[in-house]
Amino acid sequence: MLSAKDLTPGERLLIVRRREGSTKADCAAGCGTTLYRYNRWEADDEVGPTAKTGRLQFHEQSFLLRRRAGASVADFAKLVGVSAWWLRQMETGEAPDDRLRAYWAEAGAA
Repeated sequence: MLSAKDLTPGERLLIVRRREGSTKADCAAGCGTTLYRYNRWEADDEVGPTAKTGRLQFHEQSFLLRRRAGASVADFAKLVGVSAWWLRQMETGEAPDDRLRAYWAEAGAA
């Protein structure tokens, strides 16, 4: 799986924003920049501020692996065998992640 050192600068910003429960607009305002520029930072299209994530939780690693694979929530939910709503709950740490762990173990990523 992934560790914090494997993350791009944009992924670091994304993880910190998700942990805080903030919107991109809130983060852009907090950084004193535009939403357009903040989007570019998270997409790694432009270098932004450095964010420290610390240790990644399993659900965060799973979210990033799905995102890197370019899989939508709906498509990945089908692969895991859950609803899109339930996948979102697992990827935010609000629901048990047993199905995600089983999926990634079978895929050889766990």
